[in-house]
Amino acid sequence: HYQVVFRPKTIVFCFAAVMLLTFVGYLDMQVESYTSKLVAKGERLRDILDLLDERMANDSTLEFLINTGRESGIDDPEFMQKIDTLMHNAEKHDVVTKATSVTTIIKQMRRALHSNDPGHYSLPESAEAVAQYLFLYESSGGDTLDRQVGFSYDLVRVTIKSPSLDTAAARRLVDEITSDIETLFGDTVEVVVSGAMFRYLELNDVLYQGQRRSFLAALVTIAVVMMVVLRSVKLGLLSMIPNIFPVFLTMGSLGLVGTYLDIITISFAAVIIGVAVDDTIHFFTRFRQEFSCLGNYSEALRRTYLSVGRPLTQTTVVLVIGNGVLLFSSILGFYKLGMIFGVAFTGALLADLFFAPALIVLL
Repeated sequence: HYQVVFRPKTIVFCFAAVMLLTFVGYLDMQVESYTSKLVAKGERLRDILDLLDERMANDSTLEFLINTGRESGIDDPEFMQKIDTLMHNAEKHDVVTKATSVTTIIKQMRRALHSNDPGHYSLPESAEAVAQYLFLYESSGGDTLDRQVGFSYDLVRVTIKSPSLDTAAARRLVDEITSDIETLFGDTVEVVVSGAMFRYLELNDVLYQGQRRSFLAALVTIAVVMMVVLRSVKLGLLSMIPNIFPVFLTMGSLGLVGTYLDIITISFAAVIIGVAVDDTIHFFTRFRQEFSCLGNYSEALRRTYLSVGRPLTQTTVVLVIGNGVLLFSSILGFYKLGMIFGVAFTGALLADLFFAPALIVLL
């Protein structure tokens, strides 16, 4: 009580500095859907997943459908050469184990028709020759051509294979190959990206955007409720600060240390603000009642601390201990959730007892 009343600027400065620092970390926060990273090392499931990655390094695929926009457009030898160059460039990446397309089939056929001479493992130099090789492959029973090219020979499918990658590595690979396509083809083609790897990246984006929307929705809804409950726009907005603080404290800390969110921890922000607001309602409602009776900030705060300070602390201790059992989980998402809740609920209590009262004194 003494510190809040006589040193409110120091308290506000310290909490504001922490919020500013953690907000920077919040902007760097990442989402991870890589299955192996959800399980702690040393667990049997993690060992199996790592073994599969080691022995079967082609289980993640990235597909690029490159459309020329015209019938028989892939017969152009220059286009085919660019596809081949794209594949060679892709295979130079450390994480890529194999790149395939219809150009591989054509080169294998050309070599086979020239007595397996390695010197003929190359693409034809004319559009007529390319069309003839495609027709020969199709008429001889080639059953994979329809999976490599479009029905009217207007597009080509390029498949990139790699081991399972984490989100950051997968996104870098997609960006680099997409950039290479733009360099080789410019705006002469249309590109559609697909494959299991790209779907995981899209899932991450959906989870991340959903987390932000749920947090903002909870924030706005609770702010309106607090204004109604406290019968004051000023107190209602002020009461949201201790509710926002634990969210930035946890999410920002995760971003600063490079720890990622996953499908288990992605929605914790809305949960934290929903739980933290309970303590805030108790504190601000009691303060408003005491101030209405006394008309003195200092005495109203002192009585508020005496009446609700201990129950709020006890409730927080129970929440931290209760969620602390998650720290014994072998699933990293649950482990991080236990740690996040412990830090968040403690931060919410400190903000309710020190940050918000200091703001009340200053304002």
